[in-house]
Amino acid sequence: LINFVGGIQNVNAFIKDLGIDQIQLIETEKSMEQDIRKSYNNWSTPLSVAQLLRKVYTEKVLSDEYFAFLEKAMLASASGKDKFRAGFPKEVEVGHKTGMSYRTLEGIRMCDADVGVIYMPGGEKCYLAVLVKDSKESDAENAKIMADIAKKVYEHYTENSAKAAAPGK
Repeated sequence: LINFVGGIQNVNAFIKDLGIDQIQLIETEKSMEQDIRKSYNNWSTPLSVAQLLRKVYTEKVLSDEYFAFLEKAMLASASGKDKFRAGFPKEVEVGHKTGMSYRTLEGIRMCDADVGVIYMPGGEKCYLAVLVKDSKESDAENAKIMADIAKKVYEHYTENSAKAAAPGK
């Protein structure tokens, strides 16, 4: 996909043009495979990733065709069932993309992530990004951290929605 849009530089510039400056993408899967330390050259804050995703969903950032493709692919994602997906009730739809870096020779997972859109009851969407950096934990523990955060976000949302809908509120 990166080659389809003209290279990683074009992806990085596109994101910057959207007004999101806390994301840097300069390495490709190929360059990171050749030297895993180059993974650190690609970085972001979780907030910036969530803002990017929100822009894609709420602004006309992509053509209708490309947006439909992206949304369908994220909703159909089979990866990371132990990450965000594990934190939500089964009936909640989640469109997400997981990612995982290499482990260093010292056993450190440089990055483990899940980023997505939670289709909340009532039709609202929640944009969530969890990025775990330099983890010495097992992959299962990293996934549990993401699932626990997703669960807390969902519980907070549903509790506040119920309070807001209560009579007299």
